[in-house]
Amino acid sequence: MAEDKSTEEVNISPPSNTTREQRANKRRISTSGIQLLKDQIEYIKPFELSASQRLITYERMLLDPDVSTPFNKTKEMVEQAFSSYNIEYNKNSPESKKARDFMHWCIESLFNQTTTPRSVASHAFTYTKNKLAVFEKEYVKIPQGEWEGFWGLEGLFPVSLSTLDQQNPFKIEDGGRRLSYARQQRSAFKNNLTDTLKDLPATTDAYVNIPRNKLALFTDSVDSINPFGTSIFDHIYEEWRFKTLVKEILLTGVAKDLAGTPVFYVPSIIMEEAEADPNSWQASFLRDLDQQAADMHTGDQTFIRLPSDPHEGSSSMREFEVKFLGIEGSNKAFNLVEILEQSKKAIYNAFGAQNLLTGESGGGSYNLIEGQNSNHAFTVKRNVTIIEEVWNKDIWPQLFRLNEWELKPEDIPKFRAGDVEPLSLEELSKFIQRTVTSGFMPVVPSTVNWFLEQSRIPFRFEDDATLEEMLAVMPAMTSAAGKGDGTSGVGNSQNASGGDNNTENTA
Repeated sequence: MAEDKSTEEVNISPPSNTTREQRANKRRISTSGIQLLKDQIEYIKPFELSASQRLITYERMLLDPDVSTPFNKTKEMVEQAFSSYNIEYNKNSPESKKARDFMHWCIESLFNQTTTPRSVASHAFTYTKNKLAVFEKEYVKIPQGEWEGFWGLEGLFPVSLSTLDQQNPFKIEDGGRRLSYARQQRSAFKNNLTDTLKDLPATTDAYVNIPRNKLALFTDSVDSINPFGTSIFDHIYEEWRFKTLVKEILLTGVAKDLAGTPVFYVPSIIMEEAEADPNSWQASFLRDLDQQAADMHTGDQTFIRLPSDPHEGSSSMREFEVKFLGIEGSNKAFNLVEILEQSKKAIYNAFGAQNLLTGESGGGSYNLIEGQNSNHAFTVKRNVTIIEEVWNKDIWPQLFRLNEWELKPEDIPKFRAGDVEPLSLEELSKFIQRTVTSGFMPVVPSTVNWFLEQSRIPFRFEDDATLEEMLAVMPAMTSAAGKGDGTSGVGNSQNASGGDNNTENTA
């Protein structure tokens, strides 16, 4: 008798496709928080603003139009100021006038087209970004002419900070009391990596040393041995970095935005059944509903399908419903666009250039706009003054010392830039008219020449011109504007109430 072998059937079925692992979203569903962005900025800030990386970071920041626009506009105004210049001198001193003439001759005759006060100011202004702008002075012996035998200033040539040693760009001596020289990398002189240097003397530390007396340092630093001042880009770094991170989130999430948190209304009986039996269809239905809500938040799903059956005994209220609610039923508690605008305004304010945003905000009062323009002009004037100080405290005095030209302090000419904001011809004409007719304008060559210069009239009187010589070529004053015998309500030009020529109508 054959042995009856019974076998036990084993039901091997594929894993259920309703497991959490299989139903989980395959794409990212997380989001970045605002505070997390700020923490990340604080983490990377020391690296991006370190001595070896800050110049690269500054250039990256300039690629942002919200940074480059106020920076370049301020730079343009500084350049405009130095596109014209004036040399002030002591008119009672022949030596001062001679020194003025020599300075003017150097600028107009020795400087080439790439070295002008305007081009120098253009690179010098970069101290506001890089903390320092460096030039090397170039002097030349004048071979002939009126100034034969004198040393003349041939030009100022910029030295890029990226060519200096990033860790130790300057050598400090005398126990930290004197800046001795700048240390420029020899590799900066190569045309490519394989070229060798034959025209430069060999150095022991692979750096070319530029003596301090050949350098012109433009900076707002008050420390004589630490030429690096403050960078406005350091002040706006956090706003810029925060704005760039938020902008990335906005661009990637603009098509996935929901106006609030989705809230689902589900009959309580289904929720109770799902809680009582996690394997019931009610529980499965709620899990699917939760997953669809998560997919909507990340943009993986554009709609949700729900039953439309009304509540028992009601003709309008449905059993299932979805609403999007924010704080107190409103929209989101924050607006990324407004956050970006706040960072943008903070950057413009750091440059004093809030006036550049006036048109974008829909206008403003005249006083507000004028105040913003004045604030920006004050910032530009500060930069112009710092650049002028290097000319007047370092460059020109050294040129006089090279020529053994001793001048009294009051006889040393002063190099001045033109106006930051030139007056309009209408405003200038009103000013001259009122000052001349009121008797407060001295008619001397200096004041007349100033008016001619401001008016851009191509004529100047000699400094020693007499009044008769000036009146001989000036037209007669025929306008009676500003010569009224009185002001409104007072004086001969007004008829007082109750006078002989004023008859009261009593009819």
